[in-house]
Amino acid sequence: MKTTKYIISLLFALAIASGLANAYFYSVGHTCNDDICIEKDEIEWFVNLTNDGNHYLEFVGVDFIDVLNQKEFASYRLPFDPYLDKRDVVVLRPNGMINISFKTKLPKANFKQALVYKPCFIITITDSYTIARDNVYETKKCFEDNESIELIQCTDNSYCREDESCVDRDCIGLKCGSCQYFKNHECLNYQCCGNEQCALNEACTNNTCMKIDCNYDEYMDNRTCKPLNCRPDEYIENEKCKKLMCDFDDYIVNRTCRKLECSEDEFIFNNTCRDLDCSQKEFAGMHSCNPLECVWNETFFNHSCMPLDCRFFQKIEDNNCANNYPVILKLLMELTAVAIIIMFLTMDFKKYRQKHKKEETEKDKTEENEEKQ
Repeated sequence: MKTTKYIISLLFALAIASGLANAYFYSVGHTCNDDICIEKDEIEWFVNLTNDGNHYLEFVGVDFIDVLNQKEFASYRLPFDPYLDKRDVVVLRPNGMINISFKTKLPKANFKQALVYKPCFIITITDSYTIARDNVYETKKCFEDNESIELIQCTDNSYCREDESCVDRDCIGLKCGSCQYFKNHECLNYQCCGNEQCALNEACTNNTCMKIDCNYDEYMDNRTCKPLNCRPDEYIENEKCKKLMCDFDDYIVNRTCRKLECSEDEFIFNNTCRDLDCSQKEFAGMHSCNPLECVWNETFFNHSCMPLDCRFFQKIEDNNCANNYPVILKLLMELTAVAIIIMFLTMDFKKYRQKHKKEETEKDKTEENEEKQ
């Protein structure tokens, strides 16, 4: 019969932009097969979250953290995407409550025979100023109150490695002899550990007496098959090494000639595929460099034709942008003429101002003399 253990803890307050606080409470429960929690076995978690504050909360996930190494070992997430109009979250109203359950694999115990952990809840950020400033949409709130689960390593040998045995709910390593091996959590004797333990027509291979039957590329020497050690470009015939005679477009694999399958941008050299080194005015195809045929207003770039983007004072020559010196000279002459015109206008303006100022002065003197008379 499955039982569920609930551990109730008080969570701290979540600060929000308005300066008020949302406090919430949680409870965490779990159930294991036959009420026994075993390392690496499946566990079902039950999480209850209550909003005891005055503001709405948007719940998107929960993590369980191993307090020894501060690493996450269990997690539940909603597929929350802040950029979608429809927010895939669980909205927790004030005084509201949600319940979730999910299954994970148990990690190893971190304190003797106990798993000590703490929960962390992932809540969305509702403060638009914080989102704009930090470009974050959610926050993780972890709690310092530790929770714990009693764990065991095994109930039988099936939970242990092949070289271990389940003793008092712990996996204990087997200590086999020098001529023994472990199988099904037991130490068994090898058939042999040397040739002297086998028949004359047998050899001890991998601790088993095997009839000597050499491969085609081996020869017998002192009850042992030894390789002929032919070179990679040789093949074996009648227990001898003979030279392979491959074509120029072949390569050697497993002592046989195989046709090369070079890509379009490769060529064959010395029985291997090598990359083509084409110029900018060429492209690779059919295992060779082919000339590009760009039109007059295109240039060569990265082994392809691209449209030219010349400036107004440039012209197209040999598929490139070149300075149009007649146009540049004409432009300079026009700019010079404009500068001269501006200079003469400035001088005329100054002369006009001086003449006008002189006339004003003479007028003032005349008026002054008339007043004195």
